[in-house]
Amino acid sequence: MNKSIIYIYSTMNTIQPYWRSLKKLIALTFCLLCILGLKAQNTPQIMEIEEEYATYPFSDPDPIPVFGKIYPYFRFDGYTTRSIKKKYKIINLENDYLKIKIFPEIGGKIWSVVDKTCGKEMFYDNKVVKFRDISLRGPWTSGGIEFNYGVIGHDPACSFPVNYRTAQNPDGSVSCWISNFDLITRTRWTVEINLPKDKGWFTTSSFWHNSNSGSQPYYNWVNTGIKATEDLELIYPGTYSIGHGGETIPWPMDEERGKNLSRWTENDFGGSKSYHVAGTYEPYFGAYWTSENFGMMHVTDRDEKVGKKFFTWALSDEGSIWEELLTDTNGQYLEVQSGRLFNQNDAHSSRTPYKQVYFTPYSTDVWTEYWFPFKGTSGVTDASLYGVININEGNGVLDFVISPLVQINDTLKFYDAEGEILSSQPISLSVARTFSTSIRFPVERSVYKITLCNRTIWSKENKTLDRPNSETDNFDYNTAYGKYILGRDYSGMRLYDQAERQIKESLELDPNYIPSLVEMSRLCYRRMNYDSAYFFARKALSFDTYHPDANFEYGRSAKQLGKIFDSLDGFEIAAITTPMRSAAYTEISKIYFITKEYDKSEEYAQKSLINNSLNIEGLQLLYLCYRQQNNLPKSDEIAERIKTIDPFNLLILFESTAPNTHLFLENIHTEMPVQSFLELAIWYYSLGMEKECR
Repeated sequence: MNKSIIYIYSTMNTIQPYWRSLKKLIALTFCLLCILGLKAQNTPQIMEIEEEYATYPFSDPDPIPVFGKIYPYFRFDGYTTRSIKKKYKIINLENDYLKIKIFPEIGGKIWSVVDKTCGKEMFYDNKVVKFRDISLRGPWTSGGIEFNYGVIGHDPACSFPVNYRTAQNPDGSVSCWISNFDLITRTRWTVEINLPKDKGWFTTSSFWHNSNSGSQPYYNWVNTGIKATEDLELIYPGTYSIGHGGETIPWPMDEERGKNLSRWTENDFGGSKSYHVAGTYEPYFGAYWTSENFGMMHVTDRDEKVGKKFFTWALSDEGSIWEELLTDTNGQYLEVQSGRLFNQNDAHSSRTPYKQVYFTPYSTDVWTEYWFPFKGTSGVTDASLYGVININEGNGVLDFVISPLVQINDTLKFYDAEGEILSSQPISLSVARTFSTSIRFPVERSVYKITLCNRTIWSKENKTLDRPNSETDNFDYNTAYGKYILGRDYSGMRLYDQAERQIKESLELDPNYIPSLVEMSRLCYRRMNYDSAYFFARKALSFDTYHPDANFEYGRSAKQLGKIFDSLDGFEIAAITTPMRSAAYTEISKIYFITKEYDKSEEYAQKSLINNSLNIEGLQLLYLCYRQQNNLPKSDEIAERIKTIDPFNLLILFESTAPNTHLFLENIHTEMPVQSFLELAIWYYSLGMEKECR
């Protein structure tokens, strides 16, 4: 044998064990790299960038204050047809499925959400920022998701900077929090925009706190722009639609005109339209573009968001002018909206079942909304956090399609009306990968229900509700009670002159009508006419000594008049029954704090949290009580508790950065940062802490 060949052969035999080890090492390294790559791929990202947009700015702030609905804010009256280039701060949240773009300098608006699995936009990604006179203060721009709290209309902060911060969370998700203090109602709202690492949705979780001793208007609607095209279908389960004035019409069919109102193009009559759809129990709504076989969906627990609205400009020249006014190239849009109440009620609505609601003192409301795209379903039959489903059934065959939102390995089960299983099928679902199947069954035994993960994801059960949507009999609003209802609702809309007029007329009809006496006490207190507020509350108590609202207003006005024991008396009796208990305990805690009885103040601050655990005012009092008693471990514990609930809490932020005011200001991004100092100063002063308020 050739010596060279013999040498090579012997050398290979010598190194072969090492070669096998090297191959194993290479394979192991490759596997590790793949795993790391998958891990990196599944880890959501946060980026803070600047991006330039063609912008049509606003100008000319009105130097004259507008007393009434929007006070203490001012309006802007200057708009332009000429654009400028402007850079905006943008927060991007991104996982394998979605890319979210947030504008903290324009109200914290979610400007765009792209479905990365197909490259489609969920909403209305306006390519320009075109401010026009539409909002409560004037400037407003179309597109994305906008958050509105307080009084009816586009939020005072919708075109202005809000506070924000971002975080990578322990569960692997990413969040951007946006927040603002609304000067109209002196309430604070915060929204956490959260993107999970392994789900097909993102969430918006709201925190809203009334830090006042008085009731405030109750209004929340989330306004979402989507593109308007001829193939657009609105997925709004319901049997009727409510107007702003509380009037109702059948939904979705307009039998008189032969129109299906859920098809956007069939709204081609009359002017611009608002539909608040209700009448069935489904907790979802959305939109579907048939030519793209793509859509967006909103799901939430019904006790958290009962309102489902969409708004469209007129499908005529009256509406088309807004295309040019609000965008350059994006075309027409419409709005899909979620609300805490059934409709965005105006004053006329008070003469229907859809009246105004108050935000009670020191209350905190929290809720979470789910938003997601879907594709490939060829329609919508149902939606849940498992996914969007479409079902077609006929001639003994059922076609089932789902656009999944979560990873699922389970058995899909099909039941008949008697609860017997017609068919079952093991399935493996992946996020955003549309799954379809068909089953055959005897014609006489149709499918009644489908389950997955032991949950019903579709059924034929009738979900039509029996709730009345109009007054069943003529109600006389010219009675003492009728006038009271109108006055109360006017007050809840910050229309105080009209409110006072109606309440006075109510008391002329019945001078001893207790609800009107209490409402008049509130109105007088708002005017800082504390003598009159005390008089009306005391008169109400002369007829009902346990009336919770009368006692609370009696306590408030007595406190302003320096009648401390009468004030404590009013709040203590108000606390006997639940409606005003937490608020009354909060006020008692404040009184004892002012008199430096910190142990008593602590006791009542704790009581204020028993049936109102998110009472920020009570928690702040508890924090200060521990601080004043030099119980630092307890005060630190409460501070962390407050930050978990209210990440932008001014008290904790200030106390943790004092005396470095520059560090405090670095965390304030709102339009008027000085208001943060003023609010804190007012709060400290109200507790007798004059040193801190300076």
